[in-house]
Amino acid sequence: MAALAKRADAGEDLAEVAEVLLDVARVQDGEAPGDPAAFARRVVAAMVG
Repeated sequence: MAALAKRADAGEDLAEVAEVLLDVARVQDGEAPGDPAAFARRVVAAMVG
């Protein structure tokens, strides 16, 4: 969270990161992401860099 705070303070748009975090929390709670296909795309994009 500290790293995300620094990125936000630097003015970076963290909308994608926030969506991934929300969907990860949903998965951890046993729910499906709001948009599973979009979640998969965001996760792959994060892994690729």
